[in-house]
Amino acid sequence: MGPWQYQPDEDPKKKHGWQHPEAGFVVLPTGERIGKCPSDVTNSEAEGAINAGIPWSPPRGWNRDYPKKIWCIYRGWLYRAEPTNPGRSYHAFPEDPEREVRLPPVVRRQLERRAEVLGMAEELRRWLRR
Repeated sequence: MGPWQYQPDEDPKKKHGWQHPEAGFVVLPTGERIGKCPSDVTNSEAEGAINAGIPWSPPRGWNRDYPKKIWCIYRGWLYRAEPTNPGRSYHAFPEDPEREVRLPPVVRRQLERRAEVLGMAEELRRWLRR
């Protein structure tokens, strides 16, 4: 598996980009929260984060040779990458800390270990405060 390519939005930075150097969210009039990537993240950095991420596929019902999701840590934020070109590329976006995300225990443990290595354990703990 991998290495994976990063694929930006169809219109780069249109949906998930903004003018701030940190990840965050905007709330649409519908109440939907849209994750925004840091304005200064490069495609190379995004691809590096995806390839350093924790791949995950459900134990049942997923019979493909590529992960359904890749969980990444970038600048202390948790990102979820989903396939864009199945088997070749992914697009990552910040997970919403206000949305309950049920990480599989094995993924959570691996993310915690990865955050320790990256020196971002405290940031990830704040994010995973539940």
